[in-house]
Amino acid sequence: MKPIVPARTRIVLTLMHIGAWIAFIGLSIDAGALLTSLVVGAINPDILDRLYPTFDLVALYQLGSDHFFVILSLITLAAALKAYMFYLLIMIAMKINFIHPFSLPIYRLIARISLIGIIIWVLVLAVTLRFAQLTKAGLNLPDMDRYLEGGSEYLLFAGMIFLIAQVFKRGIEIQLENELTV
Repeated sequence: MKPIVPARTRIVLTLMHIGAWIAFIGLSIDAGALLTSLVVGAINPDILDRLYPTFDLVALYQLGSDHFFVILSLITLAAALKAYMFYLLIMIAMKINFIHPFSLPIYRLIARISLIGIIIWVLVLAVTLRFAQLTKAGLNLPDMDRYLEGGSEYLLFAGMIFLIAQVFKRGIEIQLENELTV
């Protein structure tokens, strides 16, 4: 039996699926650029000024290579996890069945998104605290704000997704009970 999904809902779901792909590709490129900067910074720090144009990696490296590697590693990991979160969203869009929407694989994907949101919050918080220490030491990187914002939003997001995961878990239980009683 094919699920009956209204035309307007199909259009919205298709647009969300396309948007998730665009976000996934963009965040993957960003994470790849950051990872490249991290690796090249370890091999040849002299070309850092030509690698990642959104913030001054040379100033960060000159403050100390340990600061450079810690901050850039945390930022790269957070960017990669953001991309992975959108990949999981794509997987949900591909796997969801509108006849029986409550399934264990979908629940696991939603729960994983919640966990990743919490991990991203922790990473952004760690970078923010480390960057605050470096700012007191005299580092001035105004372009770094892009990577320092959004920490509390990810915590709120993770909490909301966790609640949705719990609703899905209960939906699975009810769906199983209904299948057993029929």
